[in-house]
Amino acid sequence: MTRWLKLLIVTASAILAPSYSVTAQGRLPGIVLSLDARESPRRILHVKEAITNVPGPLTLVYPKWIPGEHGPTGPIVDLVGIRIFAGRTAVAWRRDLENMYEIHCDVPSGTNRVDLSFDYILPTPGERFSSGASSTAQLVVISWNQVVLYPKGANPDELNVSAALTLPSDWKFGSALETERGAASPIAFKPVPLAELIDSPVLAGSHFRER
Repeated sequence: MTRWLKLLIVTASAILAPSYSVTAQGRLPGIVLSLDARESPRRILHVKEAITNVPGPLTLVYPKWIPGEHGPTGPIVDLVGIRIFAGRTAVAWRRDLENMYEIHCDVPSGTNRVDLSFDYILPTPGERFSSGASSTAQLVVISWNQVVLYPKGANPDELNVSAALTLPSDWKFGSALETERGAASPIAFKPVPLAELIDSPVLAGSHFRER
């Protein structure tokens, strides 16, 4: 076996092998993700996220390697205004000193859930890949990898996400995701693994039509 083949196998194992699947209570972490896109014409997305079954020290990560792309292109620079709460208590957080895609915090004792809020600034034309322009005054493409943080080491194929989306009035949408109920606002999608969510963007707009 050549040196390069050995390196490829080791690298693939490091990427694919989950280092964290269940918590101390024996339960998988879960995410409830609420995305408010009513200000997408102004290139702003508002996010609220609840992560359960995560007691003690917690490292949150932002998707860095995106399927179909050829580098670590996750647009972390467009994520702003991060706030973390445990109940009504604000939780201090800090960026990792080496990896800007990681955020560290400590979940207070007596709770195993954190609530996050942050904004994502949609890029202007001229960028590429995950940072590519994806909105106008009448159109938006929701790429879920841009608006989610998740526990470090969690297996994206096992980490279930319940996502909801609020669109501007009278906008319609299309997605491979199945909904829990009609087209009511906010749109509630059926829970799916994080990997499937990221692979299922939403196209929405004021002139959207279905055939």
